[in-house]
Amino acid sequence: MFTFRYRKLSSTVICQKRQRNDSITSKRRFHSARKLSTSFLEIIQVILAAFILCFVSIYANFVIITWLPEFLISERGFAGSSVGFISSLVPWASIPGALIFARVNDKIGKAKPLVYTLVPIALLSVFAIAFVTNRPLLLTVLVIYGLTGKLALDPILITFVTKNAPRGALGTSLSAYNFIGTSGSILAPYITGALSDSLGSMQIGFYLASVLLIAGLVVFSFMAKDKPVNG
Repeated sequence: MFTFRYRKLSSTVICQKRQRNDSITSKRRFHSARKLSTSFLEIIQVILAAFILCFVSIYANFVIITWLPEFLISERGFAGSSVGFISSLVPWASIPGALIFARVNDKIGKAKPLVYTLVPIALLSVFAIAFVTNRPLLLTVLVIYGLTGKLALDPILITFVTKNAPRGALGTSLSAYNFIGTSGSILAPYITGALSDSLGSMQIGFYLASVLLIAGLVVFSFMAKDKPVNG
């Protein structure tokens, strides 16, 4: 009789322990899944911030690439023979800009400080291209945009996306990055041309590009997070 009660008690204790362990395991799995879900949402948020900034940066760049020559001729009175050289100032200046800021990005390992430096200068330059009428000042503004614009920002954003992309989806993330950028390059000439036809001036197209850069910078500042540098 005593042995039977002992076995029954032992069985009850073992059963309770198993139930307790199962409960603990279930809670751990729930918290782990919740943490994983939160982490994934944070990753998507960070990547989306980079995509938005990529879009507005390429949008502004293609406004300049496609409409600057016509703008210089029709609204600033430049001769056609000089427009080619003037328009080439942006890509010429972008070569050292991209190399210098990409190297700085490698050194500091953080995207935000460079984004907070480059994008405000670039958006002011885009605004000034349409606003200033002094020719030497306009040439200076074009060089400044070349140094700080899309081509200087591109290596920084690509590195940022590479660092923050979900595991096993780096190729997909970079493909999406290129898709977003291409969308900006397609829309920029069309929208600027439509605004020019409806309002009679191309200036509004440059101003819109500046506003979009401001919006992209604000979104990036709130949504993006720099990962710590791996030693």
